[in-house]
Amino acid sequence: MSSIFNDLYQVIKDTEGYSEKILLTIGVIILAVLLYQIILKITKELFTKAKHRVRAKAATLWIFFIVSVAAILYIWFNAMEGFLIGIIIFSALVIFSMRDLAINFAGYIYLKIRKPFKIGDSVEIAGHLGDISHIEIFEFSMRKVGGWLRSKQYTGVNIHFPNKMIFNNAFKNYTEDYPYVWFDIAFVFDLTSNIEKVEELMYEIGESQLKKVIKRDQEDEKMRKYLDRLSNDMELTGAKIFSTVTSNYKLEGLEVALKVFCKLQEKSKVTTEIEREIIKMVNANDDVKFARYPVDLLQR
Repeated sequence: MSSIFNDLYQVIKDTEGYSEKILLTIGVIILAVLLYQIILKITKELFTKAKHRVRAKAATLWIFFIVSVAAILYIWFNAMEGFLIGIIIFSALVIFSMRDLAINFAGYIYLKIRKPFKIGDSVEIAGHLGDISHIEIFEFSMRKVGGWLRSKQYTGVNIHFPNKMIFNNAFKNYTEDYPYVWFDIAFVFDLTSNIEKVEELMYEIGESQLKKVIKRDQEDEKMRKYLDRLSNDMELTGAKIFSTVTSNYKLEGLEVALKVFCKLQEKSKVTTEIEREIIKMVNANDDVKFARYPVDLLQR
C-alpha cells in the first residue's frame, strides 16, 4: 500500500513528464476505440444471430476496457507491475469463462475443414435423426424427422446443437458416401402357407421396386455417379445391390423379410408401397396367409 502512495507522490511531483504521459494515455484510448470498432464490424459479419453478437460485443468491451486501464496505469505508475499482472490474470479468467464459445468456434472450423457432414446430409446425433439445415459459427441446426411420427418424415421441429457436440458425441451420417440405405420389411406368415411361393413373390416385389430406383436415378447425372461408385465398392467386397429374402422362425409363424434398397428420404414412401404390394399378394393367393397372433401374445 505504501508503494502505491509513493508512486502517486512521484507522479504528482514529476510535473515535467505530464505532457508525455497525457499524450500516451490519449493514444491508448484512441487505439482502443479504433480496435474496438474494427472488432465490432468483424463480429457483425461473423455472427448472424443477435444473441451471439451481444455476447461477443460484451466480451470485447470488457477485454478492451481491462487492457486499456492496465496500460494507462502502467504509463502513470511504472512501479505497479504487480497490479498489471493482476489485471492480466483477471483478463485470462474472463477468457476462460468464454471457453464454451472457443470450443464451439473450434467445432465450426472442424466442420468446415474436415466436413464430417454438410448442409442437406441426413445425420443422427445424440439420439436425434434429421437433415442438417444450417452450420453457423457456434451451432448447427437439424430438421428433425421421425420422433413422434411413425414414418421418417419431417416433424416441423428444428433442433439446434452447439458445435462442441461433434467432439463428445458419436454420430451417423447416412448420406456422406451414398444417399442410399438398406432396410428390411418383414411379415410373419402362417406355417401352412406356401413359403417358397411367399419368398418368390416378395423377391419379385423387391426387384420391381429396385428397378424403378435404378432406372430413375440413372437419368440423373449426380445420382448415376453415386450408383456407379456404390456398385464398384460393393463388387470389391463381393456384395450386391440386389434384393434378398430371408426367413426366420418365430413362435407365431415364419417371419419372411425383404431387404429393400432406396434413398433415405424415400424410406417411408417405399415401405408403404411395398407393404401394400405384399398385402395384395396375400389376398390374391389362397395358399398364402398371414400368421394369427395368439390372444395371450396380443395381451402382453
